[in-house]
Amino acid sequence: METGVWIDSRTAFIVSLAEDEIKTKTVRSEIEEHERFPGEGKTFGRFGEQYLNDESSKEKRYEHQVQNYLELVVKELDDATSIVIFGPSGMKTELEKMLKANDILSGKLEVVVSADSMTEKQKIAWVREYYDKAAPRKLF
Repeated sequence: METGVWIDSRTAFIVSLAEDEIKTKTVRSEIEEHERFPGEGKTFGRFGEQYLNDESSKEKRYEHQVQNYLELVVKELDDATSIVIFGPSGMKTELEKMLKANDILSGKLEVVVSADSMTEKQKIAWVREYYDKAAPRKLF
C-alpha cells in the first residue's frame, strides 16, 4: 500500500492507498504540554522561595512519550509498500530517524516534506496527488 503520514506532536494521520480503497487511521499522542502550577513563575517554583529544577526528569519523560508515540505510528506502517511523511512540525524528522533505523521500513521511505496544517480531506488529497505524480505515466 502506498502510504502517507501527516504528523505533528499531537496526532498522526495515516492515509493508505490500495487498489480502489482509501484507508485512514489517526494516532493520538500522549505527549504532555507544559504544565503550569498556581504560584509558579519564572524565578520561583510553586514552593515559594525554594526552587526545584526538574528539567532533567521532564526532558526524559518527554523523550519517553515521543518514543512511545512514534512506535505506535510505526506499528501502523507494517503493510506499507512506500511511505511519504509530511507535516508542520519537527516530529516528522523524528519519525524519519525511526524509520531509517528500522531495517524493514527504511527502504520504503520515499520523502519527508514540510506541510501546513490541513483538514483530513486535504491530507487524503495530498497523498493521492503525491502518488499520482510519482506513478509512471503510460505513453500511447
